[in-house]
Order: sequence, then structure tokens, then C-alpha cells
Amino acid sequence: LWPGGRTGYETVQAPEGHRFPAIARRKNHERLGHRIAWTQVIVYCDTSALMKLFVDEKFSAMVRKACKSATYVAVSQITWVEMFAALSLKQRTGHIDSAVSDRTLSEVRDEWNRYQKLGIDQALIVQAGNFAQQFGLRAYDSVQLATARAIHQQLGSSMAMCCFDQQLNAAAGKLGIPVMQP
Repeated sequence: LWPGGRTGYETVQAPEGHRFPAIARRKNHERLGHRIAWTQVIVYCDTSALMKLFVDEKFSAMVRKACKSATYVAVSQITWVEMFAALSLKQRTGHIDSAVSDRTLSEVRDEWNRYQKLGIDQALIVQAGNFAQQFGLRAYDSVQLATARAIHQQLGSSMAMCCFDQQLNAAAGKLGIPVMQP
């Protein structure tokens, strides 16, 4: 599903001073004759997108394809909490049974260290608060947007946001962040 042994990804070190020091890249990239470039496509997944890698939902195939072809995939650290909350809600509401929930939570735990995570600091929290006010976003959506913007400011057009929340996508678009559309 995701960078790691199951899909042919490996962790490599980025050049000195790169904000994302360890990334997952496709193992066969160099064998296929491609030169590794640090400006290749980076997919930033919010929780709505990351969930589609673990649970079959509408657009799961699109997200899996995008993540498989990306140089690396980034997430916010809060995505961990949101994934567990979302999977628990899916179980409580009967969308998945307890066996699927347990298996999926185990897969999230197993795969989590393979994702490039952007931490949350005071500057990001302040920016998220500004976005909550500016765009009328919920708290965690504001943090997701602030994280995506921080990555986009560093990497520019080589980064695309994968998200399935219309309000969050609209806010990202207003900030000039490329958004993957189904």
C-alpha cells in the first residue's frame, strides 16, 4: 500500500541541510535508469487521503497510485491521532468490523515510521490558528493546511496535496498549493 517493504520502497538520506532528512523512495528507481532528483513529486496526505491507503474507499486506487509513483509521501504528526480516531469511528458506526479495525490499526502502526512526518511547533500552530480564522477551518484541518503550506513553501511545485475535504482543498488552492483532484 505505501512506502516500505510491501511496495518496493526504501529509506534514504537527503542531502545535508534538507528539511526532510530521511525519505522513502522506490527501490527500483535507479535500476530503471532514473536519476534521483530531490525535486520529484512529493505527495502530502491529510488523514482523509491516508485512510484510503488502508481502507478501501472511493478514490483509494487513485491515492495508492499517486503515492506509489511519488518520490516520497509526507504527513503531519497529528495524522496519527486522526487515523486512530477515524478508524474507531468507522468501527463504532458499523462501517468496518472489529477484525478489520484491529488489522488496519496494526498496519498503520507498522507503516507509520515509513512516512515523512512534519512536526508541530509554535510557528505552525500560530499559522494554523490564522488559517482557522481566515478560512473557517476546523482545528486539525487548520494544522493540516499549515503543514502542507510549510512543505509547499520549501518544495514549491514539486509538492501536491492529496485531500478529500472540499473546504480544505479550497483553502489550499487559495494559498497556491497544488491539490490532487479525483
